[in-house]
Amino acid sequence: MQNIRSRSFLAVALAALVIAAAAAQARPSGAAPASALPYPRSPQEWAAFLAPDPRFVEIGSIPEPMPTRKLAEAGLVASGVPPERMEYYIGKLRETFEALRARSEYIQDPALRAESILPFLHKTLFKKYEENSTTVDGIIDTGYFNCVSSAVVYCLAARVFVLPMKGVQTPDHAFCVITVNGRDIDVETTNPFGFDPGTSKKFLSSFTKTTQYAYVPPQDYARRKTISEKDLVGLILHNRGVDMQRRGRHLEALRLAVDRATGFPGPDAAEFLAVCAQNALADLIQRKDWPGSLEMTERVRALAPQDPRLRELYTLAARNYAVDVHNRFADRYNARDEAGARAILEEGLRRLPGDPILTRDLEDLR
Repeated sequence: MQNIRSRSFLAVALAALVIAAAAAQARPSGAAPASALPYPRSPQEWAAFLAPDPRFVEIGSIPEPMPTRKLAEAGLVASGVPPERMEYYIGKLRETFEALRARSEYIQDPALRAESILPFLHKTLFKKYEENSTTVDGIIDTGYFNCVSSAVVYCLAARVFVLPMKGVQTPDHAFCVITVNGRDIDVETTNPFGFDPGTSKKFLSSFTKTTQYAYVPPQDYARRKTISEKDLVGLILHNRGVDMQRRGRHLEALRLAVDRATGFPGPDAAEFLAVCAQNALADLIQRKDWPGSLEMTERVRALAPQDPRLRELYTLAARNYAVDVHNRFADRYNARDEAGARAILEEGLRRLPGDPILTRDLEDLR
């Protein structure tokens, strides 16, 4: 009986630097983080952890433009609000928007009416800019906001006057565009003077000082990407995921990426999912959790089966799983324990039927 050689595993690098450059990012807050979630240890635990959340499944099934109530719910669900708290926050938003209607509905000019929304929000809900304050419930609870959370709330407020809205994403920022009398007008929601900001001296003198961002005017097309209201809400999950990545909590970031891919599918969501899956896979490889690597990449790949990055991660995980089975098989085989070697190999082939490494081992065993 000739000895069988062991094989080497393949590694994957963390993609944290890639995700840190994504748009509308958040920085970790100064609060002490809670303990990281433990990684699932069985196929059943992985299935439960990565199962699509029914709330995001519903959001993903609603075509745009979403009804106002559903858009508000989407913003709160993306913010992490549990079902039992939903009506409380919906009620708070409703109170604010009814006050806005009472204050501004007498204004006849649609442009002036649209302009009145932003200073009203800065006098009522928006208290202080903070880069990490990316959730809608956070605005209601504390008054702290960032570009994404304030833009989502502004979109909801504009629905009071049935004004068409869309979002704009730049390399490090997000804001709104509102259409009035056939004209698209930028709205930098982090600043009370941010309506049509290119014409406001007060805005230009205070915006960069407050946010550390530079305003990207409409003529700078290369740095602006128009997104839908729904995609703007999806950036809440992006920001929360970036925060988790920077804390080294890659499993929680992956869960947020799954939610984004489910509720707000598209190329950006798929890219975010691939980056988060890559970081989680690097974690699992470091732990030498080969079955977990395979389970995770297989289930994540199913969310965006055409994405080449997710296919590559699955191929890597499958190869490492096969190498682990091969090495354990070789140890038993070289120790003259053919029964033990066969049992290891059969288990591996049940998980990866037709794998070339394991198929070759089976031929050697015969």
